[in-house]
Amino acid sequence: MHKQHVIVGILLGGLLTLAGCGGDSHDSAMTDFLDVMEQVSSVLADVKDQATAKAAALKLKELRVQVQAIKKRMADLGDPSKQEQEQLMEKHKDRREKIKDDIKRLTLAIRAKPDFRSYIEPPMTGMPFY
Repeated sequence: MHKQHVIVGILLGGLLTLAGCGGDSHDSAMTDFLDVMEQVSSVLADVKDQATAKAAALKLKELRVQVQAIKKRMADLGDPSKQEQEQLMEKHKDRREKIKDDIKRLTLAIRAKPDFRSYIEPPMTGMPFY
């Protein structure tokens, strides 16, 4: 649990750095990140059997690439101020928590089914909220 908070904090910190970069902003980066993570949640929710788990694995790999691109955006921009980070965390708190809870709930259900887990775990490894 603590590891997840650290990862989310790093991601949020990096997202906050985007404000000073040519038209990009912390808010737009956070929105992009949360949009991708909502897609992850939606893909996980569609896993009902082995065939949908296999299809989900392909979609999750694509989404992981998007998450990595957002992480690169963050890294390229440096650290935000403490005030900027606090403002962004507060603004997106409810949405972020809902997505995190949904992904946690869905992955726990998938982990309980070994046939699904073998497809889903590899592309989810290293993903935020996993």
